[in-house]
Amino acid sequence: AEYMGREIPNDAELRAMSFNGGAMGLGAEAIRTETLEERLAAQDKMIGYLVGQVTGVEKQLANELRRTKLLVDNERDIRTRIENSLRMNEEHFSLVNNELTTKLENLESRLAREERAKQELKEKLSAAEACLLYTSDAADDLLCVDLGG
Repeated sequence: AEYMGREIPNDAELRAMSFNGGAMGLGAEAIRTETLEERLAAQDKMIGYLVGQVTGVEKQLANELRRTKLLVDNERDIRTRIENSLRMNEEHFSLVNNELTTKLENLESRLAREERAKQELKEKLSAAEACLLYTSDAADDLLCVDLGG
């Protein structure tokens, strides 16, 4: 790895530098600077890694939010279709109910007329039974007038 155009030494190289510090022309200050630079580079790597992880989590979250929004939209569409279907069923039920009510009222009215006609026929029949016409063969009772001859 490089930092500011210089190769960052690994741990073994750092140990060798501290051991051979004078021979390589590097003093303790140079080793501390290299170690600090190495630490900063490692921290930069870690920050880059963490930023990458956060970015990945953000992407996953965005995908999950997109999927959730789709599910909510689908649920809303389904709920709307169900509500519309129920409304249409209620309207259909109301129409059928009104139609059946009208037919029932017509049948009840017709039944009432037929009952009145039946009652009138009973009354006429009962009046006719009260006065039976007899033929001349049965004139003995003389309860009724003989109209025939």
